[in-house]
Amino acid sequence: MQQLSPSTIRITRAVYDSYRQTIAKHPPETFAILGGRLEDYLVTDFRFCPPVRDASGRYDASALHINVDADLLNWIVDHEWRPNGKFILGVWHSHPPGLTRPSCGDFANTYGDIAFFSACLANDDSPDHNWHTFLAPITTFAADGSDRIHGWTLTRGEVAPRACPVEIIESAATAVVVPARDALAAAELRVVMVRNLLQRYAIEIERVARSRALPRAQRAQMIDALSRMRAAELRDIFAARHPLSAILTPLQSPPHA
Repeated sequence: MQQLSPSTIRITRAVYDSYRQTIAKHPPETFAILGGRLEDYLVTDFRFCPPVRDASGRYDASALHINVDADLLNWIVDHEWRPNGKFILGVWHSHPPGLTRPSCGDFANTYGDIAFFSACLANDDSPDHNWHTFLAPITTFAADGSDRIHGWTLTRGEVAPRACPVEIIESAATAVVVPARDALAAAELRVVMVRNLLQRYAIEIERVARSRALPRAQRAQMIDALSRMRAAELRDIFAARHPLSAILTPLQSPPHA
């Protein structure tokens, strides 16, 4: 049965508290991904994320733009949320003063809000492709620094966003949020760990695959074993069981209730 697009962005009190301690405390052009269950579109998970780094190693962001780290986002969705029955529902980000609606952007390069949101929806890989609406609240700031929240949604196949209210759903859960600088440090460190691990295994798998000293069947066995070892190490990193994860422990936020 086709689901109706949500007419209101519904977030838990814990998500709102997380927003207050991150996006609402920083200058424009920061963002967080929003997660929850596609059955009800209630936003229960909020992950404040760093921008991607450019070729020089600097964060690709300014007072007028931010470029997301797609690898980090995909990892959070696929390895943290999806195993728990949750999926990405949208992105909450902040704009410079006066820019209260999503920007259109360049659809050829998926640059700009609507272009990026549309590309995300077009590449939906959730069960039964049920991610039909992108939740896109935008924050702007008044002259006194106070934040203003503007609710927007975008339906798959459309290019015009729809304005909507944002409703806080009270719950017994208490939000525990890592300070922004620590959240960025933890996220960045995980990305470095994961990328280094992937690079190391890619080199080893390539070496085995090119080896002519081993029979084909043995090469296949070794590649399979390396792939399983790689998957196990990745799981351990994000479950804080990996030896290197010990340095992340002080930075990690307790899981949401």
